[in-house]
Amino acid sequence: MGAGRQRLPKQGRKSAGVARQYCGRLAVSWDAPSNDGGSEITGYRVQWKESSGSWDTPADVSETTVTGTAHTITGLTDGTEYDVQVRAVNSEGTGEASPEAAATPVNPTPLTATTHDKPSSHDGQNAFIFELRFSEEFILSYKALREHAFTVTGGEVTGVRRLQAPSNIRWEIKVMPDGDGQLRSCCPSPQTATPTGPSVPETAGCFPADWN
Repeated sequence: MGAGRQRLPKQGRKSAGVARQYCGRLAVSWDAPSNDGGSEITGYRVQWKESSGSWDTPADVSETTVTGTAHTITGLTDGTEYDVQVRAVNSEGTGEASPEAAATPVNPTPLTATTHDKPSSHDGQNAFIFELRFSEEFILSYKALREHAFTVTGGEVTGVRRLQAPSNIRWEIKVMPDGDGQLRSCCPSPQTATPTGPSVPETAGCFPADWN
């Protein structure tokens, strides 16, 4: 039997999935079309525009070609809505567009943290506890908080636990001082940590948990 006639790929009825992301980015993923037109899919044209623009106006549309079924669009304006569509490509050319999907990248509210129930001093010999409270939920294990995200100068973090499990907002921190000198707690995070209280450490991301 002779080979069947090859055609352009037919994109499915499902629109590309767009995950809202921060800082001028949108993550896009999609399924390969069920009908490749008889020729192997060689790539995908990912196209996007501001929702106020038109697909029929070339100046309004940006695009890139990728080989996989996911792509992160960068260089967008936070707070502006964008439409995204995807076209499959085979040896015959570019197929029809998927249904468009709309999404808006946003400028995130910085993750902040404050300390609560801090002792005013320590005796240099006994462990003490205080609460570390984050402004919103985020993914963090107690081990990561203890060993990587939270450090103490002049002492050691010996225990952490969630106060309202499984929420990651409120944590109890247990600290053992290594002497009777000043002790400082710090959460060196790429996000913003908001100091509170009258004594603000100069180190970025540190909390005013200084004990003498």
